[in-house]
Amino acid sequence: MENINHKNYFNKSCDAPVKEAPKAPVKEAPKAEEPVVEKKKVYTVEELYALDKQEQIDKLTELGLSKSDIKGLKFEEDRVEELYKLLNE
Repeated sequence: MENINHKNYFNKSCDAPVKEAPKAPVKEAPKAEEPVVEKKKVYTVEELYALDKQEQIDKLTELGLSKSDIKGLKFEEDRVEELYKLLNE
């Protein structure tokens, strides 16, 4: 019997695809957990004017303004200015 490593053992004219051994998945070293930084959305003045009064008040409350501070912002222009200042700092 011939040596199976002999170069004439396999038919080189064969067009059959050569199967490769499956590769083991490479395990990456665990990365140190990076703090997730939330990207603040940058609002334009037009977007803030498009919000209705209650949405403007809700956003101001979320940003930490007290009810008395919000009551002082009677006009939409005042609320939008304050929102723009707080959101785009």
